[in-house]
Amino acid sequence: EAEEGVGAVPGYRGLAYLLFEALDLTRYGNHLPNVSAEVIASLDRIVAEEGVEGLAQGPDGDLWICCHTRRVVVRADPVSLRVKATIARADARAYLGDLPAHPWRIAVSPTTGLVWVVCLADRALVILDPATNAVVAIVGLAENYPHEITIGADGIPWVSFPLQNKVCRVDPVTHAQAYTAVTGAPHGLLRVGDELWVGCNADIKVLNLATMTVTHTLRVRTGAPDAFFTGGLAWSAKSNYVWAAVAGSD
Repeated sequence: EAEEGVGAVPGYRGLAYLLFEALDLTRYGNHLPNVSAEVIASLDRIVAEEGVEGLAQGPDGDLWICCHTRRVVVRADPVSLRVKATIARADARAYLGDLPAHPWRIAVSPTTGLVWVVCLADRALVILDPATNAVVAIVGLAENYPHEITIGADGIPWVSFPLQNKVCRVDPVTHAQAYTAVTGAPHGLLRVGDELWVGCNADIKVLNLATMTVTHTLRVRTGAPDAFFTGGLAWSAKSNYVWAAVAGSD
């Protein structure tokens, strides 16, 4: 249809076909030649903007995507693969958006539906309202290079600071911050009940939030402690297991 026009081509849906125009059959004995074809297809995808990093899904199913190079957040429909909004670019012609640098990780509050964005280079948290697709607050952080964010069922955000060996609790209303030391360059964060699981360079530390103490240290690899870090953490309610992705270790 892109070549011949809408409605001007056969509807061979689910099939790949070849169209020959003005093919000289003389060299093939006046018969169509045998043809071997390889069909290569792309996975369905959403085209956001440069520097796609953090990804989160809202309660309505929409995807929220951090595009750190362009300093914007893209909101997209995972069914139609359509971009619904590009947030924090006042001038549509501008290369850069208006978020602090660099929007890196993102999480959606299960209690308010607000979208929280970690901006790594400008040590800031940006709060977006999905009802208006607008920035409603920018929270300055006391430490440099925030990395990951998780929000528990109580709506409280936690942020990791690997260079400072700290994690931070942010009050969702007042935006007050409370920092706790966690050694080992904390990266990945996961809230499970009254515990905060923290992925570090060589292990995962389990922080009891009632006492703010580390109750378990789980070794996930051997060798040089600074070689890799534990990034993504996920909890399965079905199996009651926590899964960890260790960058660089396969």
